[in-house]
Amino acid sequence: MEKQLYAFDESGNTGGDLLNRDQPVFVLSSVRLTEAQATLLRGLLTAKADELKFSRLKKSTRYQKEIVALLNHEIISNETVQIALFHKQYCIWLHTVDRLIEHVLREDIGCDVYEDGQNIAITNMLFFCVPAFCDPQAVQEYKQAFINLFQFRDEVHIDKFYTAVENLIASSKDEKFVDALLPILGSYRYIDEILNRWDKYNFDSTLAGFINLIDYWGRKTNTFFNAIVDNSKPLVHHKELIDLVTSINKEGEIGTDRRKLKLPLKLIDIEFADSKDFHAVQIADVIAGAANHYFKAVADPRHVDNFSEMLGQTKLVELTYSPVWPHMAFTPEELGTQHDGGENILDSLAFLSQRKN
Repeated sequence: MEKQLYAFDESGNTGGDLLNRDQPVFVLSSVRLTEAQATLLRGLLTAKADELKFSRLKKSTRYQKEIVALLNHEIISNETVQIALFHKQYCIWLHTVDRLIEHVLREDIGCDVYEDGQNIAITNMLFFCVPAFCDPQAVQEYKQAFINLFQFRDEVHIDKFYTAVENLIASSKDEKFVDALLPILGSYRYIDEILNRWDKYNFDSTLAGFINLIDYWGRKTNTFFNAIVDNSKPLVHHKELIDLVTSINKEGEIGTDRRKLKLPLKLIDIEFADSKDFHAVQIADVIAGAANHYFKAVADPRHVDNFSEMLGQTKLVELTYSPVWPHMAFTPEELGTQHDGGENILDSLAFLSQRKN
């Protein structure tokens, strides 16, 4: 049987700049292809360059049509392609819950916001309700101050952030909604401890997307594999942590409800490569770029064009795995997060990692 190549590439990575209007989404694509399949798909694109790059191909109507044909090819399915997808402004509220609200509710009342998917429900509520109830300028200032808080981590930006929180609360048109925002303000008591838990790369979604995709392919194939990656600074930065997680030999699942990892993860190692040497990496680039082009038009209508509408008619839209995306779901039944035992996946990974050390 011909060897399968697992290749990864990203598109729309702006690091901590989650408010970038030109890149409102982040995509990490993965492909599982034989060399023959990758070469066949590469042959559908008539560009003569040694290295395919979506950023160049998308400028040509001819190549746009070839990309659509590639995405609809019979090789393309959930057996060969999977995409991690992140809505960046939604991630601001997700990080607000994970970093601030979770800490306050756990310390103050012993509440586990991850049980039954409460963290996702709160994130959805904030994403949709804050712009509805609060002043747009106050909302924008909150988002920027939140990002700056974790980027700079000094007294000046701590003060600016909590001033922005106070202004956000004061701008609410609904007095009852203020109660939903008070835990953010209450995080001031714990801010030094909170800041010590996160480094400057933690707004980058590359690591979370990569671990989820490794888990997906491990479940799909039950085969250990190397990941071929076109030089990625975030993955280089997180390589030690990835090695730590993948070296955990525990058998079985950790986490709860649908948010689980199956251990051991099937990743052997990450191979940082030049995409010119691997057709599979080039196909991953094209898929990542196409997914970014389509989903940023979904996130922000300013980006809608003929090509995004063409991409929306392809198999691409069916190939996302656990997308981090706003949705009108608030109950465990709607979210698919009914508690079934187990514990928060982050706590599980931290415990198992500490045992190794």
